Amino acid sequence: MPLNEVVYDDNGARFIFNQWNDLSKDVKRSITVDYDSDGNASIQYIAYFDKQYRLLIIDGDNSREEWYNANISTTITVDKVRDIDGRSRLILSSWSSSDPNIPLSDGNSITVVMDRSIVLKPIWKKQYYINVKAIDIYGNALDNIITIGSGWYDEGSKAHLACIPLTNNNNNNSSSSSKSLLFYSWRVLNAIRSPDMDYRDREGITTITVDAPYTLECIFIQHDESTRGSTDKEQLIPSQLHRLTVLTSYGALIRDELVESNSIVKIDAQYIIPVSNDTRYVFMQWNDGLLRNNASNMVKVYNDDKIIVAEYKKQYKIEVNGNTYGWYDDGSRVEIKCPMPKSSNEVKYEFVSWSIDNSNNNNDNVGLEDSSKESISITVNRPYKLSCSWKELYYVSIISPYREVKGEGLYEKGTQAVIYASEQIDLGLGKRAYFAGWQGDINDKSNILSIIVDKPYKIVAVWNEDSTQQYIVLAILSMSVISVSIMYIKGRVK
Repeated sequence: MPLNEVVYDDNGARFIFNQWNDLSKDVKRSITVDYDSDGNASIQYIAYFDKQYRLLIIDGDNSREEWYNANISTTITVDKVRDIDGRSRLILSSWSSSDPNIPLSDGNSITVVMDRSIVLKPIWKKQYYINVKAIDIYGNALDNIITIGSGWYDEGSKAHLACIPLTNNNNNNSSSSSKSLLFYSWRVLNAIRSPDMDYRDREGITTITVDAPYTLECIFIQHDESTRGSTDKEQLIPSQLHRLTVLTSYGALIRDELVESNSIVKIDAQYIIPVSNDTRYVFMQWNDGLLRNNASNMVKVYNDDKIIVAEYKKQYKIEVNGNTYGWYDDGSRVEIKCPMPKSSNEVKYEFVSWSIDNSNNNNDNVGLEDSSKESISITVNRPYKLSCSWKELYYVSIISPYREVKGEGLYEKGTQAVIYASEQIDLGLGKRAYFAGWQGDINDKSNILSIIVDKPYKIVAVWNEDSTQQYIVLAILSMSVISVSIMYIKGRVK
């Protein structure tokens, strides 16, 4: 008396076998039933099941499914903070649920009563670390500058940053006391893109939109008090130095420094800048028409500041069935063909459909105009992970000298094929052919055979011919001819 140990219903619940009414835990037990004199069973067996509901926790890579007995309470706990890379992290913000009647918690634990199937999702907000440092124009750290604004910020929030020189430290050295520090500029270090800010702000106070982790340096120069009468702050910068700024077209700072007038400086731009595994920037050219379109180049700085921009184009990767199909420019139009194997006489491949991995989107197959065609065209405005599927069909070939066989043709891999041959065939004049069996890829004597098609098949139908009946018929015909002849002769004699 075997039972299904797990039974699911249509309401998201399941039933787990517990025991029989005689306390047996054996699901596939064998039971002997006694009958009374009237033919009725004298023992009744009842299987007891525990009802369970599913708790689905949607949490990215930490998603999980758990089952709980009905009407018990359970508590789900997640981390309050999840570190990503030391400069980025996730902070638990709140919870959401598929059931609006479930009271949600503001903490990192939530308790629910399992009287129905429940879906829970912790809501996270991303934070980035902003680091503010003070240096001089030669890159030396300054300990007499107060930096304000270092810390963690929510993604999209505003960070107010400042670098403020300390007041006179009563240094008695006359040469140093005649000089003070004057803010010159901000610089962003090692960032794929630069924040929206005023790099030439002369007050040492700025505000940025936090869309990535940043390390910002406020640069100071020493200012001789004897020049304080000048009204132009730019005159406070040594006349033989000029600022060279090299930026990318998408806002990242490549180089920012003071160089001597009329000097020739080598500038370098990285040819390919990866943003993620499936997004990158590719160098195209420099904005200055006099520069060669090489990532490495030479530029001359004359008697003024110079800003040079390395122009990049954005590219996205397209994957098909887990393999890189290629990198394509943002906004370009590309035609993609399903990489099916080549068909042959014995094996044929038939296209089924396309699909898109939209793990970061809720709209299935967004971007596909017609997923039923073997070749598709898409506009590349994001990375794509595509999957194309096809059917694999095998040819079952049956070789027979007679037509009384059936089952030859193409079959989808894994399906069942039934091949058939008549047990005997009347060839006429008393001659017959009897089916003897199958040979080739299958050896069997049954005239009806069922096979699972997992490869191409070549099958030969073998027959045995029997002429015994033919001889009898010929003998009967001969006797008939002789009898007719004798009767004819006798008739003539009379």
